[in-house]
Amino acid sequence: MKKIITTFFSLTLALAPATMQAQEHIEAAFKNFIKEVKVSKFETKAKQAGKKKFDNYLTIYNFTLKGKDVSRIEAINEAFNADESNAYNIISRTGDDHNGMASFTLMGKMTVIVGEKYENLNVMCFEDPSDSTMRYAYAVEWEVDKGDAIVDGRPTDSSVKGRLIETYSPRPKGVSEAKYEKFTRITLPSLYFDKKRKGTIFQDIDKLKTDDKTLKWVEKQNQKTDKYIKKFDRNTHDGNTYYDVGDQYLMAKELESASWLSIFNNMSNLTEKYPKGKTTSYYVATIYDLCKNANQLDSDEQKLVVKELDRLINLVPDTFLKELLKKSKKCLKE
Repeated sequence: MKKIITTFFSLTLALAPATMQAQEHIEAAFKNFIKEVKVSKFETKAKQAGKKKFDNYLTIYNFTLKGKDVSRIEAINEAFNADESNAYNIISRTGDDHNGMASFTLMGKMTVIVGEKYENLNVMCFEDPSDSTMRYAYAVEWEVDKGDAIVDGRPTDSSVKGRLIETYSPRPKGVSEAKYEKFTRITLPSLYFDKKRKGTIFQDIDKLKTDDKTLKWVEKQNQKTDKYIKKFDRNTHDGNTYYDVGDQYLMAKELESASWLSIFNNMSNLTEKYPKGKTTSYYVATIYDLCKNANQLDSDEQKLVVKELDRLINLVPDTFLKELLKKSKKCLKE
């Protein structure tokens, strides 16, 4: 598992419905930008307990600016500067300064990292004057202008990608809005079915998590790993065969009759299907282990198993496996 640790400001942001005087320049700049620039919009809404309206929201506008439109970033930043004195929390970053990064959280459910994809950002938070438990938050992040760069001997046009984010949600308690934290980038394996290729695809997905969340996640994964290791050790080191039944590993003598018969039937079917296969010895050995521990079966069930064993004895050509099936039969009451 790869881990890349970066130190930066953690900001748990969130969002709301009406325009407030304190951030009027930012609101106006956002509306003008969205009206005049082609953006792709993502919006999610939530409502607080006891309320009917979905008045909490998180909205993201992704954009690409080219040529003269690149200067629109300056207009957005001028609006941030104009409302700066009214903000209670500010995070900014430009160029190679990597000390500022923010996480936007809506109602504690959805988190968006600001400052991960692009080099520059401005973030400001404003208290809702009508409700001190709520707050507005705004962000703009954008990449360094690649204009005038020489590519293959030719100058390129100005081009900038970025996004605007506006939020409204309950104000986080304590100092979680602006404190130094370490975030860990965790690479998680993922499987999904690709309809086009008609197959299962394995890929890695990167996620940023705070150290607190990372430690909890690692602890949970370690517990799962320890659980499987213990099961594996038990299964391989004490000389017994165990069967996975409903997330429990049980010996044959611990099985209920229904589970016993189900496993026996599976092994019988596999033996019938592959009487000369390389894995047939495993199937027959499992049948032998079951028959040595068949006290949970009643007389009728044992007779049924004996009848099936007689059939299997005639199916397998291998002499050793025939004898093992005969020994299995002797273990049962006739």
